[in-house]
Amino acid sequence: MNHLMLDLETEDTRPSATIVSIGMVLFDPNEPDGKIVKLPQLFPDRDQQRSAGRTHSQSTLNWWAQQSPAANTVFQQ
Repeated sequence: MNHLMLDLETEDTRPSATIVSIGMVLFDPNEPDGKIVKLPQLFPDRDQQRSAGRTHSQSTLNWWAQQSPAANTVFQQ
């Protein structure tokens, strides 16, 4: 049976955080070969989220700015 794992990248640490990207993979934990199926990455509209009251924090944005260029690719979408 496949399981779905999600990875959210956000602009805040609060539950109300603006979501920058949603990464998803399907996997079967019982498969010995560890087969993973990567699903398309989603990039929700940040302006729409902020208009709806979702939040961002300067400290989180500063943290993202200090990460590697590869890690920051989600912010260039």
